[in-house]
Amino acid sequence: MTELLDMTVNVKNLRTAVNVVKAVVTGRSSLPILNHILIKPEEDGKVRLVGNDLELAISTVVNANVFGGGSIAVPAKNIAELLGT
Repeated sequence: MTELLDMTVNVKNLRTAVNVVKAVVTGRSSLPILNHILIKPEEDGKVRLVGNDLELAISTVVNANVFGGGSIAVPAKNIAELLGT
């Protein structure tokens, strides 16, 4: 069974982190996964966000209450619009 990522995070902190990571995600890649931001939990109550364009990767960490161990790749454009960045 797949483990789901369940977390609580401060919206302002998440917005800032997405803004940093989306700088490398252009939205024009021929590989659809490169249009996404990877969100994965860390062991110390943090969540790591990663963006990559195969030449450059940007990673940042946000404090969070994590209740599940799964990871998720979300479209950078969608999460940025949702958070108003």
